[in-house]
Order: sequence, then C-alpha cells, then structure tokens
Amino acid sequence: LSGVSEAQKRAFRIWLKQTPTPAEPAVTDPPDMSWFREGAEIPESRQFRIGTLIGTGGMGIVRKAFDSVLNREIAIKVVRRSDDPRQVERFLKEAQAAASLNHENDIPFYSFGNHLGAPYIAMEYMQEGDLGKSLRLQLPDVDQAIEWSRQIAAALAHLHANQITHQDLKPS
Repeated sequence: LSGVSEAQKRAFRIWLKQTPTPAEPAVTDPPDMSWFREGAEIPESRQFRIGTLIGTGGMGIVRKAFDSVLNREIAIKVVRRSDDPRQVERFLKEAQAAASLNHENDIPFYSFGNHLGAPYIAMEYMQEGDLGKSLRLQLPDVDQAIEWSRQIAAALAHLHANQITHQDLKPS
C-alpha cells in the first residue's frame, strides 16, 4: 500500500495484538419476541421463514431468514424493546436512513414491516459474517486491516455526506 511505511505497519500489528476482541454477546430473546424463533414464519405474509441467530445488540436481534417470494437468504433485524416508543422511533429512523443510501460498503435494506407490534427490517444477508467474528477467529495482516479500515471510513464518509451519524459503530 502506497503511503504506509513499514514502521506504521509494525505499529499497527502491535496495536492489533494488544487490542482485545469483544466477547460474544449473551443471546436471549425478550419475552415479547417469542415469535422470532428459528423455523417460525411471519404469518401476515408467510414471505419470511426465520432462521438461525446472527447476533444481538443494544437495539435489536438479527436472524438469518429465507425470503420465499424472492427465493433468497436475507437477514431480519427486529427491535429488541418494542414496548419502548423511543426504541421503535429510533429503529424506524435507522431503517429510513439506511434505505436512502446507496454505497458499496453499506448493507442494502429490502423492506420494513411490523409483526405483533414489533418492527423489523429485512436486509441483505452477508454470507461472510461480520467483522467482529472474523477478528475473534484470526487477526488480519496489516494490509487487510488497512483495507477494512479504508472501507469503513468510506462508508462513514458516505453517511456523513448524507447528514447521517452512525451512533452504534462496532465490529459486528
């Protein structure tokens, strides 16, 4: 990579080795999300068959799913606390903001819905998994870490150019 000295690469390697990777989050579904289990379907449309858990976060739960209409694997994110109007509003704003974007480093959103009062977003399923899991399995070499950093920076620059601030940036 042009513009990156060997000393900078060595320093980055040392930093990577010293930076702890986050532990896998605890995986629990809140009681009102019992319909969001592996093998379930969203009854209104029967379009989405819920699959395995991908991850959880402060705002939502993400599961792999199958879109039977478009015949493809997708990811579905459901708001964790559908009884909290602020969470639901933030979730809707996230969906609207993401849907307005078109960038190679952003995950496209396909649709937004609501089941039993719980809003959900259907989005592209990333077969490769997330960056957090990759980092827990193996630290990248410096060139790969720089490339990932470049992609993250490009995606963030695109967000900022569209007056959107990412409020939950993490490897996953």
